[in-house]
Amino acid sequence: MNNQKEVDIAILFHHLGSGGVSKIFLRIAKELSNNFDVEIVTIVDNDSPYVNSDYFKGIEHKNLGAREVRYSFFKLVDYLNSRKPKYLISAMNHVNVVALISSKLSRIPVKNIVSVRNNSSELFKNEDNFISNLMPYFIKLTYPMADEIVAISEGVADDIKKVSGVSEEKISIIHNPVVTRELKEKSKESVDHGFFELGVPVILSVGRLDKQKDYKTLVRSFKQVRKKVDSRLLILGEGNQRAEIQELINELNIKKDVDLPGFVENPYKYMRKSSVFVLSSRWEGFGNVIVEAMATGTPVVSTNCPSGPSEILKNGRYGELVPVGNSKKLADAILRTLKNPNISEKELIKRANEFNIENCISGYKKLLKEN
Repeated sequence: MNNQKEVDIAILFHHLGSGGVSKIFLRIAKELSNNFDVEIVTIVDNDSPYVNSDYFKGIEHKNLGAREVRYSFFKLVDYLNSRKPKYLISAMNHVNVVALISSKLSRIPVKNIVSVRNNSSELFKNEDNFISNLMPYFIKLTYPMADEIVAISEGVADDIKKVSGVSEEKISIIHNPVVTRELKEKSKESVDHGFFELGVPVILSVGRLDKQKDYKTLVRSFKQVRKKVDSRLLILGEGNQRAEIQELINELNIKKDVDLPGFVENPYKYMRKSSVFVLSSRWEGFGNVIVEAMATGTPVVSTNCPSGPSEILKNGRYGELVPVGNSKKLADAILRTLKNPNISEKELIKRANEFNIENCISGYKKLLKEN
C-alpha cells in the first residue's frame, strides 16, 4: 500500500449500497475527477448494483475491508498515511466521526469536509440503539475539528448547528446533484410493467422499505384513494420492512393493485410514466426523489417532514405538502393532484433544474479552493 500514488481528494462513505448516498457521491466523484485526482473509499465491502453501472465508470475505488464503521479507525489511518489525500470528504454522521478522529491520528495535514445527509435529531429520535444514543456526544466532540461542514438542505444546516454547536460560518449548504443529463435520457426509456398498460392512474413512490419512508401510511392512504379512483400503487425499493408492508397490503385486500418490484437501477422511466409521485417519509435530509420526479414532469405530493420537501416544493407552491403519518390527508392530496395538478409540467421541470449537477459541483469546488 505504501507504493500507491497520492490522491487529491478521497471521498469516504459506508458502502456502495443501492441507496442515494452511493449514487450521489459517485456522481460527485466523477465530476470532480475532471479537475482533481479522486478516489472513492468505502468502509464495508458489499455487493452493489452500481459497481457495474455507468455511475462507476472511470472512478478509482478502495475498500477498507472493515467489518463495521466503528472498527475502521486504524484502517483509515493507514489509508490516509499511504495515499496522503489533501482533502477527505466524508458522508453520514457515523462515518464523519471516524473520518475526523482518524485524520487527527494520521501523520498528514488532511483537510476534512464532512457532509451531513439527514436530519440528525429525527434520526437519533427514531434509532434507539447504543451507537445512536452516543452519536450526539461524538458529534459535539468531533465536528468542531472539521474544516467545513456541508448540509444538503437549510433544515439540515439548522439542525446540525444545534446538535454540534458548530458556528454557522463553518456550515455550507450544497444541494444534491440530482438533475443530470443521464436522468433526462433514462427517463425516456420504455417501461415494462403491467400497471402502465391498464389506462388507469399509477401512483409511484421510490425508496428503501424501512421505517423512515413510512410506506405503511402510503399503503393505507392508497386504500382510500382506490375506493374513489381506479388506480394502482407502485413502490420501487428494497428494505427490512418488506414483509410488514406486504402483510398490510394483504390485510387491506389491495394485493392486486399494489406492487413492490424491489430495487430498479432506472426509476426515472417509471417516474415519467406515473400520474403522481408520493413521498410519505417521516424525516428526510433533502428528498432527492422529489426532485427526480419533478425533473420528469410528474406532479408530487409529499409529507411536510423535516427536512427538505418544503424547501424543494417552496412550501407547497410546486406540490402539496401534508402532515407526517396522516393517511387521510395524504389520500386527499393524492386525489386532488390526480384530478387537477396544481402546476404545469414545464414549471416542475424548471424548478427541478435548479438542483443540478453543475450547481452542486460549483459549491464543492468553491470549498476546495477556499480551503
